[in-house]
Amino acid sequence: MGDFNGLILAGGKSSRMGQDKAKLLWGEETLLARGQRILKEIGAKQVFVSRNDGHPQHIADVFVDKGPLSGIHAACDRKITGPLLVLPVDLPLVTHEALKTLVCAGLNKQTTCCYKDHNLPLFIYDPASLLKPLQDTLSRGCSYSVGRFFSRFPMLFLPLKSVHTLTNTNTPDQWQAIVKRNTLENML
Repeated sequence: MGDFNGLILAGGKSSRMGQDKAKLLWGEETLLARGQRILKEIGAKQVFVSRNDGHPQHIADVFVDKGPLSGIHAACDRKITGPLLVLPVDLPLVTHEALKTLVCAGLNKQTTCCYKDHNLPLFIYDPASLLKPLQDTLSRGCSYSVGRFFSRFPMLFLPLKSVHTLTNTNTPDQWQAIVKRNTLENML
């Protein structure tokens, strides 16, 4: 498939969830461990974790409380070389296939790409080129929207086969609904 690294965004406060989303159990593993495993299984050379928990192997935000864009900046600031697949920790239904599709499309077209109507997950072909624009955006105090930031750059938008694959879980109700749905599907 080609060389790329993975980045899991797990640095948020999980305030709407009321507990750390990275530590939620999906089956026998946490969402963080699941994300790390999947990225390794699809071929990431290294898997980095953007997380503000003081762990020496995690990448802490330089610009604190600025959302996912800050985690992406912190990875770029760490001089991680080569293409980067960015995966938020709170997508329990994300599949190997969906992530491989992003990587293959981004490598083949040598561009940044994501799924239509979904800013994340995101494949960044040249993270180093984004460091200065990310610093400028985050230091100015304007919008920290991933979609708005990346709209300034060439981008490939891919069709998504199943919208459920990228179902995001931010609240206890969303989490319970997705757990229930997954349980029912596994019973059939």
